[in-house]
This record gives sequence, structure tokens and C-alpha cells, in this order.
Amino acid sequence: EVFPRMQHVWADRGYTGDLIKNIKNTLGWTIEIVKHPWTGVKHIWLPQGQEPPPPIEVPEGFVVLKRRWVVERTFAWLGRSRRMAKDYERLPVTSENLVFEVMIRLMLKRLAQCGL
Repeated sequence: EVFPRMQHVWADRGYTGDLIKNIKNTLGWTIEIVKHPWTGVKHIWLPQGQEPPPPIEVPEGFVVLKRRWVVERTFAWLGRSRRMAKDYERLPVTSENLVFEVMIRLMLKRLAQCGL
């Protein structure tokens, strides 16, 4: 009811396990875990006598992950605010309110540039 338009969530590999089932059952959202294409393919166990799959080439250096830029961009916006550059807050509620403040300021700045 708080987020009526929310239907799909992208998450990092740290959010696997029961969270996916809990979010689906309680909120009705789908959750997609963003992984590297080669995750879990480098070292696999096979039954004796089974041929291994062809090796997947793992690129060197920086690799762009699907939808990961959205999270990184948001953290960059938050980091531009002096108060949000470090985590000084004792209460999570205070940090949450500061995130709302930064995002409201960002939206107001964009609306002012559009002339609305």
C-alpha cells in the first residue's frame, strides 16, 4: 500500500535466499538478482563420467552489469550531499529521512530547471 506502483526489484547477490520468497509472498513483488554472467560457472562439480561444459571466457577488467548502474548512480547522488558522504547517524530512521531529503532536493532542482 505504501508503494502501489512497485512491482519489480533488482538486488545484489547478497540478497539471495529466503528474501526472494518472502518479498514475493508478502508484497507480491518480483525480485531479480543481478549477477555476473560467469557466476558459479568457473568451478562446478560434475558426476563421474560426465563431460564438463565448454569454458566460459571471463573478461578482464571492468564489466558493466545489467541494472547495476541504477544503484551506483543513486549512491553517487547521495554521496554528493555533505551530510550523506559518511554514515554518522545513530538511528536508521535518521538516515532514511536524509535520503528522502536528498532525493526531494534533487527532484526540486530538476523541476526548477524544466520551468515547472
